[in-house]
Amino acid sequence: MVQDHNQKSDLSIDNLIAEVELITQAPRPIIFASILSVLSSTIQGMLDIQINSKLVTPTSLFILTIAESGERKSTVDNLLRKALVEINDEINDENKKMRSHYDSELDKWRIEQKVYQKKYNKSLLEESNNRIKSELKSALYEIQEKKPKLIQMTNILFNDITIEALLFNLTHEQPNTILSTSDAGNMINRLNYQYLSNVNQLWDGDTIQIDRKKEGSFIIKDARLTISLMIQPKTFEEILLKKERIRETGFLARMLFIKPYPSQGRRFYFENDACLYLNAFYKRIKDIYNISHLRSSSGIEKMIAILSPQAKNIWISFYNEIEQLIGREILSDIRDYASKIANNVARVATLIHYFEHDNDEVCDLCMQKAITFGRGCVGSFKSVFGEKTFEEKANEYAVILYNWLQKNIRHSGCIQFYKSHIYQYGPRSLRNKNNLEIALRRLNYDNVIFYYYNAKPAFIEININHQGFNELNH
Repeated sequence: MVQDHNQKSDLSIDNLIAEVELITQAPRPIIFASILSVLSSTIQGMLDIQINSKLVTPTSLFILTIAESGERKSTVDNLLRKALVEINDEINDENKKMRSHYDSELDKWRIEQKVYQKKYNKSLLEESNNRIKSELKSALYEIQEKKPKLIQMTNILFNDITIEALLFNLTHEQPNTILSTSDAGNMINRLNYQYLSNVNQLWDGDTIQIDRKKEGSFIIKDARLTISLMIQPKTFEEILLKKERIRETGFLARMLFIKPYPSQGRRFYFENDACLYLNAFYKRIKDIYNISHLRSSSGIEKMIAILSPQAKNIWISFYNEIEQLIGREILSDIRDYASKIANNVARVATLIHYFEHDNDEVCDLCMQKAITFGRGCVGSFKSVFGEKTFEEKANEYAVILYNWLQKNIRHSGCIQFYKSHIYQYGPRSLRNKNNLEIALRRLNYDNVIFYYYNAKPAFIEININHQGFNELNH
C-alpha cells in the first residue's frame, strides 16, 4: 500500500496512545491492550510471523485486562473499536440484503419445484410411458440441484457467544474473528474445559477437528481468532476460586495479562478534542481489513513477516533473559506464562510494525516497544499467580488491613476493634483466620496497632501516635 508522507506520520502507536489517554484519562496499559486487540483482529487473517527457520506463528493475540470499575475500560474499547464496529455493521447490512434476495429466489424455486413435482406425480398415476417419467424425474433432479444457497459473510466481531458457537463460526468463508467483551465474567464462567484446548490450538495456528454427536464433525483450518476480555479484579478472584483448573488448561498462559495501577483520584477534567491519530487509526484499520478480506476471499496465502537482524538479536536476548529467570527461580512459579511471553512479544512487535510501516520486516524499535509491554504483562501475571514469600504476604495483608482501619476510623471515630468484627466485616482477603492473624501481627510489630490477642475476646487498639493515624485526628 502506498501512503503519502503526512498520513504516514500519523501512524504512530505512541502518539495514538498519548491522544487516547488525553481523551479518556485511562491507564496506558488498558489503551495499549485495546489497540492491540484491534490490530490483531484485522491483521491476523493476512500476516503470520516467522520467528526462526522452523517456527512460523500467527499474529493473533489473546488479551485479558483486569481493572476496577470506573477505570474506563469500556470507554477506551468503544473508542478504539469504532472502525471494527462500522465494518461489522456493514457486514450485517449486506447479510440482510443477501437474506432478502435468498428468500425471494427460494420462493421462486419452490414454485418451480412444486410444478414439476405435480407433473411427475401425475405421470405416475396415469402410468405414462417410461420416457416421460424419466424426463420428469431428471428435471426434478436438476431443479433440486438449482436450489438457492444462502451465502453470508461471518461477523468479524462477537461480544456474547459461547466458545462452541464461536468455533463453529470459524468454519465459514471468513475464518478471522474477534471475541471482545468489557464484561467477561459471565463468558469465563460459562467456559467449557472441553473446548479450551481447541482455543489454545487456534492460538498455536493448528488445524482442528471437532466431533459433535448431533451436528457431526467439522474442521477448522487456517483460522485466526483474537480474544480480548476485560474483567474486574473481584470477579476474576471469584472465578479462580470456582474454576481452579483454568490455569492448568494453558489458556491464561497464552494471554497478554494486563493489570494496571488504578488511575482514579488522579484524573482531573479538561477539554480535549484532539483526534488526529485516532482518525488515522480508523482509516488504517479499514484499509487493512479490506486488503485482508480480499486476500482471504480470493484464496491468497498469508504473507510471512520476518524479524530484521537487529530485531531478532533483541528478541533472542529477551528470550534468553526469561529462560534465565525461570532457571534462577525468579519466574519458576509462573513458568507456564513465562515460556510463552517471547512468542507473544514477537506477535505484538509484528502488529505494531505492520500498522506503522506497512512492510513485512519487523524493526528493532517495534521489538523494543513489544518487549517493554511484555515485561509489564509478566509482572502483572506474577502479581496474581506468583508464589509470595511470607514477608510479601505479611506486607500485602498489613496494607489491606491498614487501609480498612483508616476508612473506619474516619467514619466512626472508633479506635478499638474486636478481632471477630474485623474477621466478619473486614476486607474479603482477610476473612481468613491465617491471613488476618498475619496482618494483625505485622501491624502490631510495626507499632501501628496494639494487638491484645490473649484478651477474651481478642481486640486491637489503634496507636493514635502513629503518624498515619495521628493525621486523622487533627
